[in-house]
Amino acid sequence: ATLALLPCAGGLDLAQKIDLASLVVVFRHRIASVLDVEVKTEAEDGAAVSQQMQLNYRITAVPFFWIPEETMRQREKDDGVPYSDWVRLGLVTPTDGFTIDYDQIYRDITTKIVKRFPRLKQGGIGYDPAFATDIASTLRDKAGFKVAEILQGYKYLNEPCHVLEALIKAKRVSHGAHRVLRNHIEHVAVKTDDAGRIRPVRPKKAGKHIDGVVGLLEGLAMLAGVPDRHQGTVGGFVINRRH
Repeated sequence: ATLALLPCAGGLDLAQKIDLASLVVVFRHRIASVLDVEVKTEAEDGAAVSQQMQLNYRITAVPFFWIPEETMRQREKDDGVPYSDWVRLGLVTPTDGFTIDYDQIYRDITTKIVKRFPRLKQGGIGYDPAFATDIASTLRDKAGFKVAEILQGYKYLNEPCHVLEALIKAKRVSHGAHRVLRNHIEHVAVKTDDAGRIRPVRPKKAGKHIDGVVGLLEGLAMLAGVPDRHQGTVGGFVINRRH
């Protein structure tokens, strides 16, 4: 099916004002085969527990990235990453000035991106309140988007992390070989707590970014609450419901 017709949701990771910003739109394709996933989590009493999930879908991730044009060359040197090549290839959008232009990101989302993927407005955008609260509020109040805070701790990111890991291992994730997203996936590190919950962390090595992975996880978390036309949600992530 064409992506515009599929259930979708987005994840917005803005990070710092001089840095890369990303929005990843995640689409769900129903498939017949079921993938069993064990998600380790923590009970209210602090005990480690396991939850079984069944995933009967694959996903496509369509990422969008922005970077301040005036600091791009310096970041290229500092990070050892070919931002100017990515801009030439249309993989990253430069914004005017020395800091990220949130107005341009808002315009791009509300015109170009939602025009391509109209179901995004209803599916919603998850965001890290540390940096993206203002733009998320504007998307909700002025443009009518559904938005939700997704804090960057284990509580919110553990489940989508387990699910994404399982989907990747089962070769159920497509991203069109997007170089920037692939770069971020290659560099992401994983932190685990005593209960076995996991979350992504940026590696200690300077210049390595994981913004696209965070956006992908936020989009996947939001997608959990987006039903298909004739299906509902069970246990957070959507599975087929027999009628």
